[in-house]
Amino acid sequence: MSMLVSISTQVSILVLALLSKLCYHEAMIVSLDTNNPRSLRGVALAAKAASWLHIRLADGRTGYGMPSSDDPLHYWLVTPDSCTCPDAKYGNGRACKHSFAVRLFEVLSAVSN
Repeated sequence: MSMLVSISTQVSILVLALLSKLCYHEAMIVSLDTNNPRSLRGVALAAKAASWLHIRLADGRTGYGMPSSDDPLHYWLVTPDSCTCPDAKYGNGRACKHSFAVRLFEVLSAVSN
């Protein structure tokens, strides 16, 4: 439980540090829900964005090949709105950790540019 509290605190600090920049930047908003394990796992995945494959989709959007946590030889195709993982398929409309990570990555990338 203390590790979860520590992660929650770190996420809160990250959000507070970025709020002033995000308020003036036209980007998607990412809600970090410390009660949602997908949000916390997504933050950890976003930290590994350097290992993702960057893909240009047929419709011109950017997609990402994200290595599976269970099988590093398998990649999920992820966009901010979709993912090929089982959690996205059966998640009842909730964003999986992969889509959350992509959303967070894209917001942070836009802020740093």
